[in-house]
Amino acid sequence: MAYKILLTTILVLVSIISYANHSNADSLSYYNNLAYRYYSNDSSDNAIIAIHKALYYSDTTNNKKRMGHLYGLKGYILLSQGAAARALRSFAKTKNIGIEINNNSLIVAGYHGLGKTYIAIKEYDKAKKDLELGLKYASENNFIGAEAIFYNALGILEDSRGNTAKAISNFEEFLRISKERDDTLSEIYAYVNLGEIYLIIDLLDSAHHYIQLADNLNKYVQNNQAKASIFGNYGGLAYKKQNYEKSIALINKSLKISFDNNFSEFITDNYYSLIENYKALHNIDKAMEIYDSLDHYKDSIHNINDARKYAAIHSQNSIDEKEAQAKLWEQRFKNRNIILILSIALTVVFIVLLIILYKVYNSNRIQFRNDRKNFSDTIDEKNRELVTRIITESQHSSFMESINQSINEISKHKSIDEVKNSLHSLKSNIAVKEQINNNWDSFKIQFKQVHPNFFNSLVQKQANLTQNELRMCAYIKMNMSTKEIANILNISDRSIQTNRYRLKKKLNLSPQTDLITYIQAI
Repeated sequence: MAYKILLTTILVLVSIISYANHSNADSLSYYNNLAYRYYSNDSSDNAIIAIHKALYYSDTTNNKKRMGHLYGLKGYILLSQGAAARALRSFAKTKNIGIEINNNSLIVAGYHGLGKTYIAIKEYDKAKKDLELGLKYASENNFIGAEAIFYNALGILEDSRGNTAKAISNFEEFLRISKERDDTLSEIYAYVNLGEIYLIIDLLDSAHHYIQLADNLNKYVQNNQAKASIFGNYGGLAYKKQNYEKSIALINKSLKISFDNNFSEFITDNYYSLIENYKALHNIDKAMEIYDSLDHYKDSIHNINDARKYAAIHSQNSIDEKEAQAKLWEQRFKNRNIILILSIALTVVFIVLLIILYKVYNSNRIQFRNDRKNFSDTIDEKNRELVTRIITESQHSSFMESINQSINEISKHKSIDEVKNSLHSLKSNIAVKEQINNNWDSFKIQFKQVHPNFFNSLVQKQANLTQNELRMCAYIKMNMSTKEIANILNISDRSIQTNRYRLKKKLNLSPQTDLITYIQAI
């Protein structure tokens, strides 16, 4: 029974813990998916809030892998908002979690994010170090897609540093892997990047070749970011060929796509390209108009960034408050679970103790009953021995009495011999009397062994009892019948009844009190 109760308790505890973990896991999954949906819809502030929630539940469920991915996503959002320092911290956490749980994909993602962020803040040496480490991890673990991304990032890095040869080499590796993996979109980006490099170093035919390859592929993919970049590069190529009107038309197409999709980096580049084209056309008024539009756009971007910073601070405060509240509720939930677990455990311990105590009590009760039975059997045996002894002695006395009677008959003779015989008979009677006394003394010794305090208790109630009365009480205590006592004492049954009546009166017992019950109770 105790085993079943203990097993039931363990199952209840496991169910409670499993329910708590399952609830937290569901919350983690919900906020994780919500964060990615917000990120996909360019709602970065809401994405950050959802990420913080998901991070909290990934911590409560100890889901390190999910936590690493969430920090990576947070890093890219922060990078897009210009919060480079916070982005670096997030990407570093992704990398460190990957090292902690030996997850190479997280390590690779962390290094890539760190490299991209260092490029954005123009810390190129740090960017190169992280990107090369990430490329090494990706190559060792056969992460082909990650290798392509790292080659592209290294190409952008070398382009930013003015190392066009190294940039082209990295972009070509990016292109090679993209073709091997049949990754059309990555292949388009590789063509675009190569076209931009060749455009910068004035290899216009090569630039046109790669831009056209990108354009042809994107007609199937229809990627807006690639399309904006392709139109911008076509416009740059036309500018290099001094076809300014065509360049302006192509750049305006790129500008429209960029505005429609909020590609802020392309918008700024396109404004500068338009200004250069109008300056080349000596249309200073139009150039100044575009410049004013650029300033207005920069102001709006600045206001947006300020608003984002304010919203980020406000969101962070809101997140902190909600997280504090969530932790409070979580702690309350844990406290309830702890109290419930302790209550169940104490109940089980109490029940087990009750079972143990019951078993001990039952065992002692059985032992006591057995001991009492054994003691009763022993008393009965001793009583039987005493009765046997008394009967034997009674028979012996009767035998001696018959001898005495024979001697009395012989003593009637008047000869000397007859007198001698009579004297001998007297001597024998005295001897018998002593023997009888000795038998009573022996009986008392054995009786006291069975009933140690009986005579003392009886004398305390009535001190004037004779030896014969004490003997009568002893026989009654032994539960002997009237007939048995009469045979032992060699008197009639009626004499026994008379002796009992006198004994009852001497003990000051009321008529309603049963003498036998009274004596046996002593």
